[in-house]
Amino acid sequence: MTPSPSIDEIFGQGADDFAALASRIEVEFSARSARYKFLPPEEFERLIIHDAAHAQRIYWHELVGRAHFAAASSILRSAQWLKGVQVSREQNLYLPFCANLRSLIESVADSLAGVAGVAQTLAEIRGAVNDALGLKSSQFTISRELEDQLIHFSHGRKLAKGEVAPQSHSAKSARAYIEQLEKFGLAQAYAIYGLLCQVTHPASDSLSHFLSETGELEFALFPRNDRINITALIHKHQTFLHALLRYAFNQPIILLRVLLHIDLPEYHSAEISRLNLSAMPGWQKCAKLMGVAP
Repeated sequence: MTPSPSIDEIFGQGADDFAALASRIEVEFSARSARYKFLPPEEFERLIIHDAAHAQRIYWHELVGRAHFAAASSILRSAQWLKGVQVSREQNLYLPFCANLRSLIESVADSLAGVAGVAQTLAEIRGAVNDALGLKSSQFTISRELEDQLIHFSHGRKLAKGEVAPQSHSAKSARAYIEQLEKFGLAQAYAIYGLLCQVTHPASDSLSHFLSETGELEFALFPRNDRINITALIHKHQTFLHALLRYAFNQPIILLRVLLHIDLPEYHSAEISRLNLSAMPGWQKCAKLMGVAP
């Protein structure tokens, strides 16, 4: 029996480690489910007037919860699409392989837009956040930009015609998110995403892989080209695929690591605490800002 291909064969060395970590995190979160509770806006406004310190504590408790959800759900969502890529590779199904890979790229782009910079921001203001959570803050501090970014991640969607909603609830186009992914340094993201769209949409590329050219203007129906086509796609876009998982998992992992230093134990992950991130530049920067060892 031919052994099943590993994720490393698709995404490069270390991909299996990302998948294994995501699996352990899923087990941890399932065993001890995080809770997110939000105060109705009108109650919060009254609390600001009558007890600003408690309002400040609630504000930051909610915002740190939003950050935790963004990081955790990013890892879980990317892991599911990653599994879809792996299974379709194992089964030699070209169309599902392309569909899952396309969705993984979309997921990575959306997650990066949601969590990029959040870890560093929280690291910079960790002292103030912990003071607010401990009712020790002498002034009322908010971060509207951080709040909007995290709300956009969790609530962003295509609004119905005439629907009234905050601007942070309005999703951008898929192209905008993926072009932003390129700005973060993942070259060729939009071009490769476009190729995968051509295969997964009911267009010529979703059919042509069933044909083999046998001569000039001569073709034969050949439904078993899947393995060859998948292998060719992996080989052609090897550099991109080897970088993709770093963009999928690094930022959420760093954010969860920063949350270990926020005084809300319900958002602390034992799996994340066991990781050695000392070689990760993003974590090195956050650790320095917080004055902790990387």
